[in-house]
Order: sequence, then C-alpha cells, then structure tokens
Amino acid sequence: MNRFESKQKELAQVCEDERLYRTREMILRSQGCTEQQFLNDLNVRHPLNGKASLDSLNLFEFPDTAAEKLLKMAFGVEAFVTIRRVEHYFIFISKKGTVDKYDIAKKYNLVQLQAKCALEVQEAEQKKAASMARLKKMGKFPGLEKKIEKN
Repeated sequence: MNRFESKQKELAQVCEDERLYRTREMILRSQGCTEQQFLNDLNVRHPLNGKASLDSLNLFEFPDTAAEKLLKMAFGVEAFVTIRRVEHYFIFISKKGTVDKYDIAKKYNLVQLQAKCALEVQEAEQKKAASMARLKKMGKFPGLEKKIEKN
C-alpha cells in the first residue's frame, strides 16, 4: 500500500469513527448526559492513548503525537466530535507543556484548551508572585547574596 492509499484509509477511518461518535452522542445526550460525560464515556470506551484506538491509523507513537495527528486529520474533514474529543484529551490527559498545548489550541481554534492554558499560566504567575512576596517578607531575594558578596 502506498502512502496516498494509506492516508486515504486513515481519513476514511476518521470519518467512520466520527459517524459512530455522533450516533453515540445523540443517544447519550437524549438520556441526559452532558458533553463532559459524553467525552469521558467516549475516551473510556476508545482511549486516545490506548493502542486499540490507534491501530487503524498506524499512529504507533507517543499518545500526544498521535492525538495531534488525529486532530489534523479530523480538522481536515470537519469531524467535530473527534476534534472535541482530542481537545478533551489535551485538557485532561496530555503531558505536553502549556505552551505547546496553547500553540495547538491557537492553530485549531480550540477555545476550551486556550482557556485552560491561560488559566495554567495565570496560576503559575500567582504562585511565583506569592513566592516572591514570601521571600521579600523574609528578607531573602534570589541572587541577593551574590550581589552582596561582589560589593
């Protein structure tokens, strides 16, 4: 099988999975499930980071890399459930750093992931500010000892 045929097979699988996911979502939503509950159910039944869900796509790589490739394909064929599913993966499961996740969120306009990344940055800045305030209160500043020794 050449590369083109392989890519076509991968895209066909994404489209087929999307059809099944939409059907499953309609059933669960009619039973009162929220979007979060649906995505949790979907990721339990067909984990993105599990080998079984990636067999058909030949994405035997690190889960974050596989998820990013799946997102690219899903975006290309407008597979919206799959896009939300991958966004959910990046928010709750992924080990990628905040900056990398934010870049992905901007590239694919993943609003919830952008918000999560912004919150993570804000929390980190608050922790840093609190640490600096404690050090200032104690009279200790990073690098202050070195400056005193030089004088």
